[in-house]
Amino acid sequence: MWIRVARFEGGTAEGLDAEMARSKQNLQELRSRGLPPGLEGVTRVVEAIHRDEGTGLALIFCDTEEEMRKADEALNGMTPSGGSGRRVSAGMYEVMHDEDMT
Repeated sequence: MWIRVARFEGGTAEGLDAEMARSKQNLQELRSRGLPPGLEGVTRVVEAIHRDEGTGLALIFCDTEEEMRKADEALNGMTPSGGSGRRVSAGMYEVMHDEDMT
């Protein structure tokens, strides 16, 4: 399993809230009509924000390195909306462990 971790800075609390609402709606729509080109291999999406710091994380999961590279290319072509900040880093990692500890 592979994961792409993107970090965002410079957002506002209001902008981050708006982006999270927009993202939630987009993800619901994508479930019904399918993922756009390049993102077909995405199996899971986790997003997190820190309102006080104006920062956020986007974690995108794929089963294979090839699917992750395609997703990374597609995501690099996207720009976050203004109030949610700017992407300051993005990296791809092979997942070593994914254990539910409950």
